[in-house]
Amino acid sequence: MVVRITSGVLGAALVLTFLALPQPAPLILFGAIWLLGVYELGRLEGAPLLRIALVLLLHLAILYVVNLVLHYMGELVLDYLRFFMLGLYALAAIIQLLLGDVVLHRYLAGRSRVLNFPGHSFFFIAVPLWMLWVEASLVPLSVVVVLGMAWSADTGAIAAGKLFGRWHLTPRISPGKTLEGLVGGWLAMTAFILLAKLFISQLQDYPFHGLYLWSLHPALVAMVAVALIAACLTVVGFLGDITFSAIKRSAAVKDFGGALPGHGGILDRIDALLFITPWYFLSLVLFSDLLFL
Repeated sequence: MVVRITSGVLGAALVLTFLALPQPAPLILFGAIWLLGVYELGRLEGAPLLRIALVLLLHLAILYVVNLVLHYMGELVLDYLRFFMLGLYALAAIIQLLLGDVVLHRYLAGRSRVLNFPGHSFFFIAVPLWMLWVEASLVPLSVVVVLGMAWSADTGAIAAGKLFGRWHLTPRISPGKTLEGLVGGWLAMTAFILLAKLFISQLQDYPFHGLYLWSLHPALVAMVAVALIAACLTVVGFLGDITFSAIKRSAAVKDFGGALPGHGGILDRIDALLFITPWYFLSLVLFSDLLFL
């Protein structure tokens, strides 16, 4: 437990340090996570190094084209860039969930292979990390917030599961996941978003919606909306967690690797984050007045 906590604290400090630095520091951070994550997934599937390298090159080529499109759209039709990003985030988020559903169905059906390595690694790893890098270039604080949301939900779920866990949700995939843990993760994420919202509003000298005695109704509306957004993101993170658990179980391994002492591989630590990221940035585009992060 001491090793797990120590490596977790050091890892979080390292991530925050890279995010606090100007580019290319965030690019180096997310690039390193991408390389290691794809490598872990590829080795789990038994892919040779050459195939892993070719998949990485494929990821780079696709994302390079996407970056070019975004660059020229930003210069020519800036008014439509928001709608393009909305469509891009929505498409990526939906495809990611559909591919996760494929993994879960294949595992529950007893299939020995549950992955299409190039496709799943692209939408499970490359796309979310690319989104984090793009946002880190524009609004670094929003990346800190989504990291905090994922980690707070994970911590809340573990604590509530250990203290109150009784109703197991996915005994065949991840026996430790309980309904009580899911609710605990949701409450922790909701609390984190509200605290982050309050903190950021103070930094920006922007009033936090309704935390005044004479405007209780707007406060309740904002809090309920945040709680609903947090509920959706918590469920998405849970789906990411059990999807990666199914991948590991199909390969009969406990962890994706040993890069993080006490945690396993890099994918063991960011599985929920990778699924939350597209939906978080999608909600940020749709509900910026509520989140304004």
